Amino acid sequence: AAVRTLLTPQRSVNLANVFLQFGAKWFAHNIPWLGGVAWDGAVFCGLNDLVVWDQLWYGNPLVSYALLQEAFNCPKLNDGTKSDYGLGWSIKQNCHWHTGGWLGATTYIALYPESRCCLIFLDNSSNYFRSKKIVIEIEDALQKSTAGSGNLAETEIKV
Repeated sequence: AAVRTLLTPQRSVNLANVFLQFGAKWFAHNIPWLGGVAWDGAVFCGLNDLVVWDQLWYGNPLVSYALLQEAFNCPKLNDGTKSDYGLGWSIKQNCHWHTGGWLGATTYIALYPESRCCLIFLDNSSNYFRSKKIVIEIEDALQKSTAGSGNLAETEIKV
């Protein structure tokens, strides 16, 4: 990838592109300036951090549980309809989820509030559609394996 700094704002003639796949076609995608990641995509953490972060949604000494749940409320829009997007979360009946990505990475996180479980999917590619297909397969397997118990916490799946 080309690296730009404040001292070299022009594009390099040897610029390497990121290539994204949509169906059977590949497209070159220009790489943005990579110098201080400070917008969406600026969260970098390890597995232990994600576990702690997940548990914070179910109560912590800093923010009340009721206030945390405000992130999962579907707001009423100006036309009177309700959005299915809360504060950074897409809202389904039994699942709240968010996707993300950065150059060479695709992510998906889903919270299942009834079972207090969390699905975190990390993919070291920029192929969102491939990642989405894998996530759907994992969620389908979870649904089938919990059909009797309804408890994700006690579920072991093999994908």
